[in-house]
Amino acid sequence: DDLRDLANAIRSEPEVRVAVLVGSPDGERVALVASVEKGAGHAAGELLLEAAKAVGGGTNPKAQDVAVAGGKDVGRIDEALRIVREKLGI
Repeated sequence: DDLRDLANAIRSEPEVRVAVLVGSPDGERVALVASVEKGAGHAAGELLLEAAKAVGGGTNPKAQDVAVAGGKDVGRIDEALRIVREKLGI
């Protein structure tokens, strides 16, 4: 919940249309959150789908504004971030 609240707070800042956060609350599990402004051209769930798979988890690809995902492979967090960056074109 805290990660989702933080992503929403970041996304609500001027000029920020998409916020994606990844963390590991206990060093054993991965939490991913995407918060997307309407009209940004991305669906939150689609942004996280492949990233969640990379860390051994999943998400709802149809989620539009906010998506939450989880996984169990903390060693692949960098890979998950690379996937999201690629989807965003950054």
